[in-house]
Amino acid sequence: MRLAWFRSSLPDQPAPDGVAALVRALQARGHDLQVVTARDAYDFVWRHARGWFDLAVYELRGRAEDQYVWPYLLRFPGLTLWIGQAGLNRGRDLAQQLRAADLSTEWRFSRGGAWPALRLPLLASRTVAVPHAGAVALADVTPTEGHLRSFVPAIEPPAVARRPAGVRGRVVCGVLTPDTRAAAVIARAAARLHVEGVEVAFEEPGDQGSRLETVDVAVALAWPPAGGIAVEALAAMALGIPTIVLETRETVDWPSSDPRTWRSRDRIGPPPVCIGLDPLDEEHSLVVALRRLASDLDARRALGEQARQWCAARHAPDAAAAAFETLLEEVRLLDPPAHPADWPAHLTADGTDTARKILDEFGVEVDLFT
Repeated sequence: MRLAWFRSSLPDQPAPDGVAALVRALQARGHDLQVVTARDAYDFVWRHARGWFDLAVYELRGRAEDQYVWPYLLRFPGLTLWIGQAGLNRGRDLAQQLRAADLSTEWRFSRGGAWPALRLPLLASRTVAVPHAGAVALADVTPTEGHLRSFVPAIEPPAVARRPAGVRGRVVCGVLTPDTRAAAVIARAAARLHVEGVEVAFEEPGDQGSRLETVDVAVALAWPPAGGIAVEALAAMALGIPTIVLETRETVDWPSSDPRTWRSRDRIGPPPVCIGLDPLDEEHSLVVALRRLASDLDARRALGEQARQWCAARHAPDAAAAAFETLLEEVRLLDPPAHPADWPAHLTADGTDTARKILDEFGVEVDLFT
C-alpha cells in the first residue's frame, strides 16, 4: 500500500516510541511508506493530487512539533493515530496564532469530555485509532460519532544481556517511570518490607533500558494516565522481566494478576503477563506483590516468561505490522466522512474571504474563485 505517514521525526530517531518500529516493519513488509515531516509536508498536497498515495496516516501525540499535522488531517481524511493527550497541541497552536474565537468554537464543537478535541479528528478522519484496545470499549468517554479503533504498538526490546540477581528475600526493582509521587509510594512500600526482613533495592534504568540487565522486577506507576503507549513497561516485559503496573486505560487490556489474590483478573483469558495494581489500593498492593516476588523465585520466573512470550506474539514489530495491515485495509475502503451541520466554518475556509470582500467593495460580481 502507498502510505503518507505524518510524524514529527524519522522512524530511526529519537528513542523508541511504539510506532517507529511499526513504521520500519511496514516498510520491510513491502509497503511504499513515505514519512512526511514538517520540512516536506508542503509536497504532500501536489503528490496527493497526482494520486501518489492510497492513504494518509496522521500520528498525533500532543507535542508542539506535531502542530503541522492538523491542517492536513482536516483537509485530507485518513487514519489518525491518537496517542496520549493529542488534543493539547491543537489548543496551543490556535492560542499561539491568537485565534481565540476559533479555539472557543472548536472547544464547543468537541463538547469537552475526557479526551478533549477527539470529536474533531473523529469527524475529519476515516478512522481514529488509539494504542490500547480497552479504551475503545469505554464508550462513555468517547463520542459516538465516527470510527474508533485500536492498533498494536511495536516494541523492540533493548539489546541487553539479562543477568537477574535471583536472591531469595531480596528484589532489585527497575523504576521505569520515576516521579515524585511514584517515588514516595515505592519508598513507603520498601520501608514496610524492610521491617519484615525483605530487602528492596531500586534502580532507574537509563536510555534504551541500559540498566535492565540486573533488575528482578520492573515497576511502572505513572499517574495520572495520559493515554499514551507504555513503551518502557512493554520493553521490560519483552525482556522477560516481571512487571508491576497500575491498572489504567493504557494497561487495561493486558492480561494481569491481582497481587492480593495472585489470580488472573480475567479467569478465561490468557495467563497473566504483569501484575496490575488497583490505584485505590496502590501502596498495599505493591507491598504484597514485592513480598511475593522476593520470596517466590519460581513465580517471578514464570511471570517473566509469560510476559516475554506474550510480547513476542503480539508486540514484536512484524506481528504488530501484520495486525496494522488489517486496519489499513479496512480504513482504505471507507468513504471520507460527511461533516455534521455544526462543523466549524473556519475549518473549511479556503483563504479567499479577504479577496471576496475587496471585490464586493468594488461591485465585482464575477466569482473568480469558482
